[in-house]
Amino acid sequence: MTGHCASLGWSRTTHIGDFSDEPELRLDSMKEKSKNAARTRREKENAEFFELAKLLPLPSAITTQLDKASIIRLTTSYLKMRALFPED
Repeated sequence: MTGHCASLGWSRTTHIGDFSDEPELRLDSMKEKSKNAARTRREKENAEFFELAKLLPLPSAITTQLDKASIIRLTTSYLKMRALFPED
């Protein structure tokens, strides 16, 4: 965009790409913030899975080697078994 006013003695030229760095910086900042939020969420999830695995009636040598799906599967099976055979 170009503006010119000879009677006032000024002229201005604005190019569409003049401020292109700012949105990129903002986008990079948003990406970094999102990445950090995802990392924090994964750390919290992993901590909860670790705690859940420790509650299973298995040796810690086994529970520390389980993946998330195995922890969920074994926990579900354990809870179903407890429902079928309640302790008196």
